[in-house]
Order: sequence, then C-alpha cells, then structure tokens
Amino acid sequence: MNIWRKLEGLRIVELKPKIYQIFFNHEADLEKVLKKWDRGDETLEKDLDRGEIKVQMWNLPEHCKTSKLGQKIASTLGEVKECEVYENSRDPVRFLKATVNINTNKPILKGANIGSKED
Repeated sequence: MNIWRKLEGLRIVELKPKIYQIFFNHEADLEKVLKKWDRGDETLEKDLDRGEIKVQMWNLPEHCKTSKLGQKIASTLGEVKECEVYENSRDPVRFLKATVNINTNKPILKGANIGSKED
C-alpha cells in the first residue's frame, strides 16, 4: 500500500479549521496507516506543532548557491537540519535543498528577499 495514494472509501471531514476527522471503510486500512505513522514511536500522541519539510531554492544568483547561504535562507522558516547544493541531472542547473523543522502553527513564507537589488 502506498500511504500517499487515496484509499478506497477514505473520507475526510473538516470539523473546524485545521481539525479533521478521517473515516476508513476497512479496519485493515486504518491499521496500515497507523503502522506507517507509528514508525516505532511509543505513542501516536505526538507534538503536531512541529514538522519537518524539504525546501528547494531555485533561481538564485550563482554566487549565492552555497550551503552557508542556503542555511541562512532556510532558517527564516525554522531550524535547519541540513542544507546542500545539488545539480539537476537533466541540465547543469544548480540549486539548494534544505531540511527544516518548522512550527506548523505559523504560515510558510511564499518568498524571501535575500538582499539583491533586483528583489
């Protein structure tokens, strides 16, 4: 089972903003999702105020494509766990990837000014 594929008979109801109730047609589907969610944790009652996201930074000036600057940019979202420079396999375009631990109660920035005169 692919956890990201919608299960047959899965129904999600928004009870109030940011609060959802999930219904499964089959108990086995619920068990599969909980098994993937649990991943060895002692309890499913987790702190849902924080979450890890992957961020990609494209179209930066070439001199800004460094791990150090990527960490600085990504830190505007939250705690940076790692940041690296990658190259697209299809063409020689370099970009940055970061893993960031964010506060899920705060909105994510849609963009950021990095100090360029063209921003």
